[in-house]
Amino acid sequence: MSLFSSLPLTDNGEALSKTTVCMIDGEKLKELMKKYPAIALKAMEELRRRLENVENLIENISLQVVEKDLPLV
Repeated sequence: MSLFSSLPLTDNGEALSKTTVCMIDGEKLKELMKKYPAIALKAMEELRRRLENVENLIENISLQVVEKDLPLV
């Protein structure tokens, strides 16, 4: 997601074993997407899948009964 945002990165991670990291420059990726639209279509497909998962999660959370042990006021 950070490839398409101009906002500062807020996520981080820690490798627990030997790791190879691949960094992709967002602007270069956008250039490739313009040259090869199939890349953009695949990215949109992945973003659609993630959005669908989040929508399902929100729906499941909002439809579940929540029981709270709150003191009576």
